[in-house]
Amino acid sequence: MDEDNSVSEEEEIVDIYQEHKSLLEAIDNHNCALVHDLVHNKGLCPNINVDGQTPICRAAQVGFVDILDILVEGGCSLFTADADIWRRQALHIAASKGHIEFARRLLEYGADVNTRDDDERTPLHWAATYGNPLMASFLLNVGAAVNIAQCDGFTPLHAATCLGHNNVCKVLLEHGAEINRTDRDGWSPFHTAVCYGHKEVVQTLLEAGASLTKLTNDEENVVHIAASSGKLDVLKLTLDYGADLNALTMSGSTPFYLSIYYGEFEVVRYFIKIGADMYVTNGPKKTPFYLAAAKCHMPIMFLMMEGGYNLSCEEWVLQKEFPQVLHKLPEFCNLLYRVGANPRSLKNLSRFRIRNAIKYDTDFENSLNSLQLPSCLKEYISYSDLDGIGKTSITASTDTPPAVGWL
Repeated sequence: MDEDNSVSEEEEIVDIYQEHKSLLEAIDNHNCALVHDLVHNKGLCPNINVDGQTPICRAAQVGFVDILDILVEGGCSLFTADADIWRRQALHIAASKGHIEFARRLLEYGADVNTRDDDERTPLHWAATYGNPLMASFLLNVGAAVNIAQCDGFTPLHAATCLGHNNVCKVLLEHGAEINRTDRDGWSPFHTAVCYGHKEVVQTLLEAGASLTKLTNDEENVVHIAASSGKLDVLKLTLDYGADLNALTMSGSTPFYLSIYYGEFEVVRYFIKIGADMYVTNGPKKTPFYLAAAKCHMPIMFLMMEGGYNLSCEEWVLQKEFPQVLHKLPEFCNLLYRVGANPRSLKNLSRFRIRNAIKYDTDFENSLNSLQLPSCLKEYISYSDLDGIGKTSITASTDTPPAVGWL
């Protein structure tokens, strides 16, 4: 008898599960009649969670307002959450999908425009994350808080800048988004836009007055961030607006040092051309050149040497105390020693002095060509040799250095 009751209960559970699955399928198929029959006539609970989804959240995914009406009339809660990792409510989902009319009806029924998910994101956060400027504008016009922060301090503007949604950024800024508001790590929306390399967003934020001097909790400015992440285009843009090229972080690192640390080859090349300080150090064996050597970044070392780096200031080179990783490259170590131990030629010194006097920019070659100098000297002064060094043209397996004119 007990076994029969147990089987009967299991069958009943299966039947209930199948019925509620049918409800979700009816919502997907926009079958209003079946949804009404299942909820109002058969008495299915509209708040039940089936395989991680609830009827109202499924309706929010597809944006069917008439289905929402049937569910609410049948007693569905507006605040029933899905079982996803964020436990989003219907308004969060509708905002992410851009279903404005669905969101409008939810608000008419009493949903909170600033309702939070488990990460404390609001519907506006989700509209910003998914790049829906019309939805963002709608939510703001009906009372969404533009500067509300999720659990890590991210505002909707942070979310939009991370993902490069420039149109959403413009909407948020028009409604008073705090452009220099920081998260718990001290990152502003401008920092995040630079980190992810979204040039259009960076331009929008610069034009809106984003601070170039604001530092993260690690005392990094936007140039440090661009250098670390290898975002050369946005790096150039921030420098054009006057960002500090040689600022120090809390640990004493310059943007140039960080570009070497992260192996951002093209950023290193650009820094050398525009005259970044290559000699900032926190002590012995903490120079950018030693860092490149310790990481066996041979192409970067050649860039620095071709860019005029004075190896005679590196005591470890003169004393032949090379990093362990270079011991397998004796010919290269000998080259470093010869360059460091011998004074540079007048021709070599003049080369770098003229380069610095002209100042590198997009018009560098025209400025160089306008000088009354022999063509062979112009070629020597140009950046052709520096530009000819490739990231993969010199490897740790190469024991024979390329022909260069450093001596």
